[in-house]
Amino acid sequence: MATNWIIPAANDLKKVISHETRESADENTDATANSDSAYEPTLATRSNDLLSEAVVEFRQSVVRGGRYPVSVTAGAVAPEAVAHCLNWAAWRLIIAKPNFKFAIITEGGVWAPFQKLYEQACAYFAGIVAGKTFTLPTDPTGRDYLTAIDATTNPAIQSVRWGDSYGSADDYAAGQHVDSDGNITELPLDFKL
Repeated sequence: MATNWIIPAANDLKKVISHETRESADENTDATANSDSAYEPTLATRSNDLLSEAVVEFRQSVVRGGRYPVSVTAGAVAPEAVAHCLNWAAWRLIIAKPNFKFAIITEGGVWAPFQKLYEQACAYFAGIVAGKTFTLPTDPTGRDYLTAIDATTNPAIQSVRWGDSYGSADDYAAGQHVDSDGNITELPLDFKL
């Protein structure tokens, strides 16, 4: 099944930093790489690793939030998360090279624009954990957060009803809550994401 989410690639980093900057900061990260090794872009690279970490950061933020599914397509993120993933990875790539932080000296001190973009990405990921919404995947995972929805073995994830002090999932499915004194509170019918 196709997904409406996007799989960012390390080559997409050129959308937020120059090609020269990426090449200057990138290195191979495979087990055989050392300071004398020539850069080989077909092997594991720092930029690929960092972008993969950013994707994991977004997807794990969704899982930690526990409200929404992730795409069953590996490496895919919500469209609104792509820029944050790229900025997160770009900043980590930039600071990997000594004295290559893109700091700008101003009258008020030092300003590092990519650091601000990194901080915004971190805040975005934290917001996802806290319940910030995003484009839901058209190929959602079930409650295991790994495989597609199956009604019996891996049901859909249902959103959390914050502020509800006593309505359970069964109460919402029934449309009412009956407390210990027999009082009935009508509830909106349950909805499934």
